[in-house]
Formats: sequence, structure tokens, C-alpha cells
Amino acid sequence: MDTYTAQHASTTFLAQIAAGLHDAGSALGRLAQRIDARLAARKAAAEARASIAHLTDRDLRDVGLNRFDVSRG
Repeated sequence: MDTYTAQHASTTFLAQIAAGLHDAGSALGRLAQRIDARLAARKAAAEARASIAHLTDRDLRDVGLNRFDVSRG
């Protein structure tokens, strides 16, 4: 191993660690986006169920549902 390689071996190692941390950060960012999308979808579904729950039995029958279908959600 020559002097240059010996002096810069730790720099190469740190660059590899930095690249690994960058990749891990990117993966965590993508995971957070997926979780956020799922939470938004669950919130939208809950809001839809809440608005359907306010319908009368007659209105529910008109769209082919009953109270059981709404509570089963």
C-alpha cells in the first residue's frame, strides 16, 4: 500500500458510509411517503363512511346499501 492509499483509506471508508447513509435516508423517505399515502387513504375512507352513516335508511336503500354495510365499512 503506498502512502497516498494509506492516507486516504479512511476517506474512502467515510465516503462509503456517507453513501450508505444517503441510501438509507432515501429509503426512509420513500417509506414515509407510502405511510403518508396510506394514512391519507384511511382518512378519506373514514370521512366517506361518516358521510354515508348520516344518510337515511331510504337513501341507503336507493344506493343498494343498508346500515350493516355502513358499519361493516
